[in-house]
Amino acid sequence: MHYSLENPHEHREHGLQHNPFKALVAPRPIGWIGTISKAGVLNLAPYSFFNAVCDSPPMVVFSSAGRKDSLNNVEETGEFTCSMATEAWPSISTRRM
Repeated sequence: MHYSLENPHEHREHGLQHNPFKALVAPRPIGWIGTISKAGVLNLAPYSFFNAVCDSPPMVVFSSAGRKDSLNNVEETGEFTCSMATEAWPSISTRRM
C-alpha cells in the first residue's frame, strides 16, 4: 500500500471489498473522545483511530474521517479528552453510530 501525491485517491484502488488499511492494527482499541463546544454543548464520541504519540510532553491524537462535532469542537477550543473503552463497554464502543 502506498500514497501518491499525484493521485491521492490511488490507495483506494485496491479492488478489495473492504479497506485493508483498517486491518493493519487489530484489534483497534476504541477511544472515547470528549469535547465541549464554545456554546457549552458536551460531546462524547468513539474513535478507533487514536493513539499516544509522545510521552514527554504527553500527547495523544485522534483522526476524524470528515467533519464531525468532535473535530469542530477541538478546532474551536483547542481541547479534548481521550479515554480508553474498557471491557465493560464492548457493546457500546463497537456498535456503529
